[in-house]
Amino acid sequence: HFDYFNNYLYFSIEPYFFISENLVFNTQHTDPIFQALNERAAHSERPYIDGGLRETQLILHKNSIGIGLSNANMWWGSGIHNSLHMSNNTSGFNHFFLGTTSEKKVKSFGYNLKYVFSKLDKNIAEPYYTGLAGDVTYYGDQITTIGFFRSFLSGGSLTTDEISLRDAMLLPFEAFFKKNLYEDNNNEDPSDQVDQTFSLFISTLLPKHKLKLYFEIGWDDHRWDIYDFFQHPDHSATKLLGFRKYGLFNNENLIIGFEYTDLVTGRYPNRLESESTPNWYGRDVFDYYLYDGRRFTAHSGTDSDDLLFYIGYLSNENDIIISINHERHGVVNSVDLSLETDFFYVPEYKIEFKIDMRKKYQNYDIYFMYEFEYLDNLGIPIQGINPRFNRPKRKSNVFGIGFSKTIK
Repeated sequence: HFDYFNNYLYFSIEPYFFISENLVFNTQHTDPIFQALNERAAHSERPYIDGGLRETQLILHKNSIGIGLSNANMWWGSGIHNSLHMSNNTSGFNHFFLGTTSEKKVKSFGYNLKYVFSKLDKNIAEPYYTGLAGDVTYYGDQITTIGFFRSFLSGGSLTTDEISLRDAMLLPFEAFFKKNLYEDNNNEDPSDQVDQTFSLFISTLLPKHKLKLYFEIGWDDHRWDIYDFFQHPDHSATKLLGFRKYGLFNNENLIIGFEYTDLVTGRYPNRLESESTPNWYGRDVFDYYLYDGRRFTAHSGTDSDDLLFYIGYLSNENDIIISINHERHGVVNSVDLSLETDFFYVPEYKIEFKIDMRKKYQNYDIYFMYEFEYLDNLGIPIQGINPRFNRPKRKSNVFGIGFSKTIK
């Protein structure tokens, strides 16, 4: 990986080569929504061989404002395990970038504003992706950040919509409520195949207590107007919350943290019942927000929740983090509401135990990782399948070891 940075140019490039046997295994899933989970093979080729350039950017900038092209991974949000809009769960995609390259400061305030646009080539539908992210931070006795994320998928080969490149690029700047779009469209119903996701977040850092708190809430549909929004704020809503505490037990090297992501399908359908579309990137016309075989949003996917707890030791020479993760899939969609039965279907769930160790040794950064994973109720029971039969289980052990050296 090579980086070059001066007052006007930022350039990075990372050639890579990857090979995997990519052996066949049964994920037990038949519903395409849950086939998009990480527990499946992302690619059909066996063996799978890939190579090229990644984490590559060419950004012209001045005074922390830049414009350029990139395929680097992005992460939007305060979470460290999940991101509602944009995570590095998959490979980075080619995109146009415009905005701040680092935080701009004005007295006791700082701000960021970023715009990205892309044509997702490694998605079956090949839709446009348009995103806008902004935040404002106040630096006082406590440091508080308030911000938003607004992203769109539009067009592509699986929709009946026709949208121009220009209109796709301008989506984040259109009216927020559908009533306004209706009026702007000469009182004709605007298409609802454009998928809008929007979220607000707040994070607070308490330096005196070495504590960070964060919360994000998002929605995945166009509300009709402000009254509709306040009448049903839980309609298609998703949440992410967590904290990080440094200096645990007055030891500056100890850290503890918690994070919970709630993507469970809401109590109201967010579109026509005939579409039967779950909330939060569950739309087949956009291939369930996949890119290169993986979701670029929260990895647990539609109708899921994900809880992470971790504790560890951090220093300049050694790091060790121990974490436990509990993840469920098909929390609502696994429930049988038939009056003919008096039992319910349980969701698929996963438990992970992980140890992540890093050490500096003679100008090298060495890391070791071990993860044990247990999945139960694989496949998520569906209508007509008796849940009294034992569902498949799976266990796996993952080991990783590596090193890096930086040459300046």
